[in-house]
Amino acid sequence: MIDFNATIHTVFLEHTKRYPKMETQDYVKLLFQHTFGPAHFSSGLNPERVKNYLMKELETFQPYAQTPYVESVGNGYVRVSLACLVDGILSFDNLIECFLASAKRSDETHNTFKAQFIAHLEALKSDYDFQPWIAYFNRQGIVPIRHSDLYKTHYFPHYRLVKQSLLNKYIDVDMLMKRFITGGLQ
Repeated sequence: MIDFNATIHTVFLEHTKRYPKMETQDYVKLLFQHTFGPAHFSSGLNPERVKNYLMKELETFQPYAQTPYVESVGNGYVRVSLACLVDGILSFDNLIECFLASAKRSDETHNTFKAQFIAHLEALKSDYDFQPWIAYFNRQGIVPIRHSDLYKTHYFPHYRLVKQSLLNKYIDVDMLMKRFITGGLQ
């Protein structure tokens, strides 16, 4: 069994190093993605709407040079930078296919992850200021959150969250985790 806290601490450290202006909200989002993947999109997911939204997002895409084409959020999920589409590394249709397949979850599984998510926040609250977020989720229920304004301003996050195992069908994920949008290996 994987030690969750060691795994998420490693992910947090990697992201803190790459994105030093991360705020508590961004750590909570990262933990949410680590726990749920893109499952919050599974309710009423319309493939045509997903495609249209992605095309619109590509119009405003700005790369952040310190972002790898693919980066792990742990638990088998990766963020795929839209630079993979712009630079011709991955096709639009393949990214959509991976995203849609990654978002599928049963309600039973989702309910299990809700309990895990709160437990993980509780376990990590001594290292991160998660208490206000725990109270928020207890009041509102488990809902996805956005990146902080500071994070969006500095790092231009444009990606899709997918299962790494699905993405491996189309690209060499391990190699792309080392290759940054600027094109050079780090």
